[in-house]
Amino acid sequence: MDMIEKLELLIKIKEAIQRYEQRIESAEWSLNGFSGEYHIRVEENTNDIHTFKMCIDRLNERFNKQLFAIRESQIKNK
Repeated sequence: MDMIEKLELLIKIKEAIQRYEQRIESAEWSLNGFSGEYHIRVEENTNDIHTFKMCIDRLNERFNKQLFAIRESQIKNK
């Protein structure tokens, strides 16, 4: 994988993180609209938010590993 491909992968990972953050915002907005009438939907949104946050954590780990790999390759090329 050359440098451009590595950088493109970093961008794709960041875009995925942003999409999950938008999904969290949407789910949180939905939660504010439910006053308890739709208890099942509230639980679903709460579970979704938790899952999205776990996905973001995993993507951040992947981003950091990729970034570290780029840094290491730059050090080796000097």
